Amino acid sequence: MSGVRDVVASAVYRTSLFLDDHWAFKYYVVPILLMASVLFALAMGASRLTTSQSVELLAAFLFVCLSVAASGVLLEKGIRWVRER
Repeated sequence: MSGVRDVVASAVYRTSLFLDDHWAFKYYVVPILLMASVLFALAMGASRLTTSQSVELLAAFLFVCLSVAASGVLLEKGIRWVRER
């Protein structure tokens, strides 16, 4: 059981280090994705969607998630580039 704890503790530590190094993810991407996840879960649970509509909603949700993550990376890189000049 301690092996699982070590793996989880290591993953949490690495995630913490990543978020400390990349402030755009910490303050921009993660909150937006958490809010979008809640809205997605509410939409899936509160509506009577067919399977194809559910797949379309999931695809749109994933596209939005990737767009937010990409914009966060570009924002951070742009600000770092301006600071280095």
